[in-house]
Amino acid sequence: MRNATTPATRRGRRLVRCSAVVALGLASAAVIVGTAGATVAGRSYAVVLTADRGTASNYLNWVSCKATTCMAVGWGQVGPAQHTLVEQRRPHSWAVLKSPSVGTHDNLLASVSCVSTTFCVAVGSHSTGASGEATIIERWNGTAWTLMASPVPPGPDNELLGVACPSVTMCVAVGRGLQVPARTLVEVWHGGAWTIAHTPNLSIDDNFLQGVSCPTTTMCMAVGFSYIGAVAHSLVLAWHGGGGWALVAAPDRGGATGTYPYGVSCPTTMMCRAVGDFRTATVARTFILAWNGHAWTTLPSPNESATSNELSGVDCATTTSCEAVGNFYSGGSRNLVERWTGAGWTVVPTPNAPGGDNYLANVSCTSPVACTASGELTLLPSSVGRTYVLVGH
Repeated sequence: MRNATTPATRRGRRLVRCSAVVALGLASAAVIVGTAGATVAGRSYAVVLTADRGTASNYLNWVSCKATTCMAVGWGQVGPAQHTLVEQRRPHSWAVLKSPSVGTHDNLLASVSCVSTTFCVAVGSHSTGASGEATIIERWNGTAWTLMASPVPPGPDNELLGVACPSVTMCVAVGRGLQVPARTLVEVWHGGAWTIAHTPNLSIDDNFLQGVSCPTTTMCMAVGFSYIGAVAHSLVLAWHGGGGWALVAAPDRGGATGTYPYGVSCPTTMMCRAVGDFRTATVARTFILAWNGHAWTTLPSPNESATSNELSGVDCATTTSCEAVGNFYSGGSRNLVERWTGAGWTVVPTPNAPGGDNYLANVSCTSPVACTASGELTLLPSSVGRTYVLVGH
C-alpha cells in the first residue's frame, strides 16, 4: 500500500524533514536576477529570497496572486514541530503573516486560492499524534488568517492537497482519505459549512487527488493518480454543476512505476492543462495533458536534462498562455519552467537560488507576462530549507 508522498517529490512530501536549526547568511528579499540567457520572448526572470519563519527549515508549497499581491503557503519549523507558514508579497518585499496551527504537532499548508486581496482560502493537514493526519482549512479576510471548521472523513489519515475558489462564496478542496486503501477526498464550501462530496475512485487500490481548478462556479476538474497494482495511472474527476463528481478518461505515458499528474489549470470550461511526470526504471520525464472540452489528450513536453525532469504546477492566464514549473536534475536539483503560447511547450532558461537544491512547487500568473512561482531551496550540506519565489515579468 502506498501513501500520499509516493513518489517522494511532491506537495506534502516535506511534512517530515530535518529539523536542525542553523543560522543562515541569506538576506530576506534578496534578488538574484537571471543573466541574459534567462530572458526569453521579452520576459526576464529573477529569484527573490523571501522572508522565513526563523532559522530552521521553511518550505513553500503553493502561491496564488491577485492584482498586486500574492499569498504563498507551506510550513516552517518552530521548535520541535512544523507550523503553518503564510508569506505575503507587499509592494517592495515579502512578509510572514500570522497563521493558526492546530494542536501541538506538525501542521502544513499545501495549497491556497485567492479570489481577491481580501479573500483567500488555504488547505493542508495537521498531525493528530498517534491517530494520524487530519485536514486543516484557513481563510484570509484581508486582515487576518483564521481557522475554518473542516469536516472529518472516516479513517485515521486525511489531508487536503489542492484548493480552488471560483468566487467568494464557493471553494473546492481535494486530497485523499486514508482508509484501506486510500480514497479520493473532495470537500466543498458554498458560503456556509464545508461538506464532504461523494467521489468515485479509479481502482480498488490507492487513489490520490493532488490539484483542482474551477473556471466557474458550475465546473471543476481535479487531477491526481491511482494505483492499479504497482503502477500509477492518471486520475481525473469532473464536476458539472448539479451533477455529482465523475471519472473522466485520461491517458497515461506508461513507465516502470507509472504516470503522476499533480497540477491542473482551467481558464475556461473548454480548456485545461494538467502537468506532472511519468517514470521509467531510472528517471522521471515531464508529462502534460490537454482538455478541449470533450476529451483529455497528451501533449509533447520538453525535458531540460537527460536525467529526471518533473512538473508540479501549472497556471494558464488565458487560453493561449500557460506556464508550468518544476525541477530537473543536473549536478543537483534546478528550476524548470516551461511555457506555452498557443503552439508547443518550450523550456525557458531561469536562474536558481544559490547554495543548494532548487524546487519550484507551483506558479500563479496574473497575466500572460506576469507569473510568480513558489520555491523551495534546500541548503547543502545542512539540508535546511529556505523559501524563495521566481518572478517573471
